[in-house]
Amino acid sequence: MRTSWRCLVAALVLGCAAPAAAGEPELFLSWRAPHGAPGASSVLARPCGDTTQVDSLYLCVRLGENATGVYALKAQVLFSAGTGDTLAPTWRNVGGRGWPGFLQVEFPGDSAGASGSLWTAAGIGSYAYDFTSANARVRMICGAPPGAVRPVSADGIYTLARLLLRRSPARTPGCDQPLCMQFVSASLLLEPTKPVVNGVLGKYRFVSMNSAADRVCREYRKTRPIVTAPAASDTAQAR
Repeated sequence: MRTSWRCLVAALVLGCAAPAAAGEPELFLSWRAPHGAPGASSVLARPCGDTTQVDSLYLCVRLGENATGVYALKAQVLFSAGTGDTLAPTWRNVGGRGWPGFLQVEFPGDSAGASGSLWTAAGIGSYAYDFTSANARVRMICGAPPGAVRPVSADGIYTLARLLLRRSPARTPGCDQPLCMQFVSASLLLEPTKPVVNGVLGKYRFVSMNSAADRVCREYRKTRPIVTAPAASDTAQAR
């Protein structure tokens, strides 16, 4: 029986509070390539100047159980300034569009069945952006295209989404600011009739930007994920 994409996403949203049926998924965040793939890194030096350069940030998961596929997902990533610091203006300059012009989100698929691909075609989704003085957050929700779901294994590492960050022009204030990124949470609908599986754990769910030896993330690694929304006065925009 075919289930519509809207029904799948609705089930994901309504079922997020349901208990997971198996072990909690493990979350991964990495620059340049999916976690464990050649070229993947937890640190990135991101100098200003070359606006043709785009850096890729991969959100991945190890499910911990076999399943017929991932039918829908929700995820959020937090971009945080160092302790006591505030975000550079480029992260708060969203204008009328409500979204930084240098940031994009993709839900990749691969018809060739490459390892780590959830679906045979790109996912159908949307995303939102909001911020406080010290943190910016990207929230995503996505459903599998009809007929594009493929089986997943308990031990496999799968890409949920990819964030693309275009580099800023030279002399942009704060464009070389040290930042810590954390993959805060993910909710996965493995089958339309099963409870949603939630994940907030993972040793490798942090990466840094412009921070020697990953120092900017040290304090954030000591705490549980921040999942509350920013203040109502801050910007929030869906795409």
